[in-house]
Amino acid sequence: MSTPPQLRPYSWRNIHPDAALHYIRDADKATAHLATLCGPVGFDLEWKPTFTKNTPENPVALVQLANKDTILLIQISAMQEFPAKLKEFLESPDHVKAGVSIQNDVIKLHRDCEVSTRNCVDLSLLARCADNARWKGKYSSPLGLARLIEAYEDLALPKGKIVRSNWEAELTSGMTEYASNDAHAGFVLYSRLMSMVNAMEKAPKPVYYTFDAVRGRLCEPTGMHWNCYNPDYDPGPPPPPKTPKEPNARALRRASATRAFYTTTTQRASVTAPNHLIVAPSTTHKRHSTHRHLASQRYSAGNSRDASSSSSISQSHPQRQTRIHLFPPLIHRGPERPNSGTQPAFGLLPSHPDLFSAEAGQAPSPRPDSAQIE
Repeated sequence: MSTPPQLRPYSWRNIHPDAALHYIRDADKATAHLATLCGPVGFDLEWKPTFTKNTPENPVALVQLANKDTILLIQISAMQEFPAKLKEFLESPDHVKAGVSIQNDVIKLHRDCEVSTRNCVDLSLLARCADNARWKGKYSSPLGLARLIEAYEDLALPKGKIVRSNWEAELTSGMTEYASNDAHAGFVLYSRLMSMVNAMEKAPKPVYYTFDAVRGRLCEPTGMHWNCYNPDYDPGPPPPPKTPKEPNARALRRASATRAFYTTTTQRASVTAPNHLIVAPSTTHKRHSTHRHLASQRYSAGNSRDASSSSSISQSHPQRQTRIHLFPPLIHRGPERPNSGTQPAFGLLPSHPDLFSAEAGQAPSPRPDSAQIE
């Protein structure tokens, strides 16, 4: 099996050898260089990483801007305040700022420096719009910058451990080269993809890949909320299910220990538990069915529980005692009360003489009529 050829590393010097690189740690120098910078530009941010859990992120330390003539590495962490000219450039809708999955970057820039970035282009969304035949899957799934450079420039853009460097300190030559290539690659990709968009018969709408970040909120140029959505995008067939991995030795040991633990626990519980707490699984359904049978036989139409049905239930299920309702049946006077006796009616409870008469099997004494009382 032949190994694929190794790609040449990406370098902005090979693509635009006449471009000028400026590493800036002073606000006045940043203002002078930004006065001649025009868009579109490749855009990226860097900040000092954190290596402990539940630790807030460090503020933005480096802003990278690049076009075919100029590459600016503005280290704002070395300045007393955010350069006003840089803020004006980022907030201007006349200059395109292109990068891969920069939504979180521009939100963080506002959170740290109170800067609203306008006319931002997500290159992964632009690639899905311009070259839908190549890129399938979920529309919002990001495509890495190195993956896009390999696909369209046939070059390798390695990351390495330099990403986890301290970007608040003075940059080394390796950090400078890495930051320059990141911003310059964004500009190169934007130029390539926009040429493909302009050649399309039905060009996608800019709102499908362009957004503003105003006061930390992603929105359209009209001010409405921006949604990562393209109705013309074809995601293709769903990906095949992943094949389950074979368990390694550690997973097998863990499964064996878990199985042994539950087996031992079950055996101990069955030995130490009292007999009345051990319930056989086969009697569970029988117990519930008995309860349902008793509930269905609780009331009969117009009378209390029938003695024969109670005795039959007790004989069929001797372990359960049937309930005996001592309350006498309701006594109704006159045909104007249609209640048959199955449900008690409000205001029809018998008086004390009627109660004892009903228990003795005698007919209740008639009540005096209202005319006789008068």
